[in-house]
Amino acid sequence: MNQTNVKRYGLTVTILFISMLQMGGMGLSPSLASISAEMPEVPVSVVQTLTSFPSLVMIFVCLLASKLVFKLGKKVILLTGAACISVVGRLGYLFNSSIVLLYVWTALIGVGFGTVLPTTSGVLAENYEGRGRSILMGAQSVFTNIGAMYLTYVGGWMAAIHWHLNYLVYLYALIPVILGIIFIPNDKPAIAASTAGQEERVSVRSLSRNTWVYGAITFLFMILYGVHSANVSFFVEEKILGSPAVVGTIMAVSTIGGMVGGATFGFVNRLFKTYAFCAAFILMAIGLFITISADSLTPVMIGALVIGCSISWDIPQSMLSITNENSVEAAAMACSVAHIGGQIGNFASSLVMTNITSLFGSTVTFRYSFSAVACVVMAVITFVLLKVIKADK
Repeated sequence: MNQTNVKRYGLTVTILFISMLQMGGMGLSPSLASISAEMPEVPVSVVQTLTSFPSLVMIFVCLLASKLVFKLGKKVILLTGAACISVVGRLGYLFNSSIVLLYVWTALIGVGFGTVLPTTSGVLAENYEGRGRSILMGAQSVFTNIGAMYLTYVGGWMAAIHWHLNYLVYLYALIPVILGIIFIPNDKPAIAASTAGQEERVSVRSLSRNTWVYGAITFLFMILYGVHSANVSFFVEEKILGSPAVVGTIMAVSTIGGMVGGATFGFVNRLFKTYAFCAAFILMAIGLFITISADSLTPVMIGALVIGCSISWDIPQSMLSITNENSVEAAAMACSVAHIGGQIGNFASSLVMTNITSLFGSTVTFRYSFSAVACVVMAVITFVLLKVIKADK
């Protein structure tokens, strides 16, 4: 293998390892019940939001990073983000005496994600073309879910010893940092900046009206989807089904569901077209109903698998629908509407759903039941909206 092929192979491996960081907010899910028990003075909804707070932070960092790449280059920004995530593995383990500190570390995770997400795609687009690019993008999706499985499964076993240890799973980010230093090409910011004028000509006004509808659907989907991961630790405790290690296993199964959903999305889209949005809501409702009927661990695992599958029907459908509704030049900005809407929905999930459901019932079982019914209602509302959109065309 010559030097060029070695560098190419090394870059491919680096991108795949970086992709494993992209769902890192889930990494603390196994520890939520333990954190809440150790900090009883902190409202449950505030503890639950630890897993979604990175989603809020990354929205603003992502916007900033997309500007900084023109001045600093993609490699610098990407490696800085991965380094931030690895630092959390050390700081979170050593300093964790207050909820404020825990939020500082989750904010740093958000900084890492906000820099990694936009720059990884840019590095991929610059260095791969045609079939090679599409194959690597598909592999990225698989490795993203593998990363989520690692964080939740290994994190769960670490949390079973003590929740402080859960943070150590983020030390994994040192691997892509080292690989990135070696294999990611040094891009030239000045060259990247020459394309800035073209990007600035695309404005919000140029986006299709339906872009905002699809973004709103994604926002509402993520509010309901986030209920599962934010509450699974409390559900296992409520049903006396096991330790934090069990929670990590459940979340890992959910990511397997995400892989299944991604593998079946093409068929689902051909079958339902845009109504795949509705199918995703119904699938999530089924997963939640299976979960709340559980009196053992097996139905909980099945429910997690189904719920994980649902997000891999909704998000690709959102991106596909938005891309089809907009020009090539506006597609990137249009997709960011759904991306940001989803991140805001993920962040708001615990704050909205926990506080609303606490008005009627305090158990996690009731929270899951309420969310399942809301999924069915949203499926109907989405069906009507899509009918109206189709009629207007």
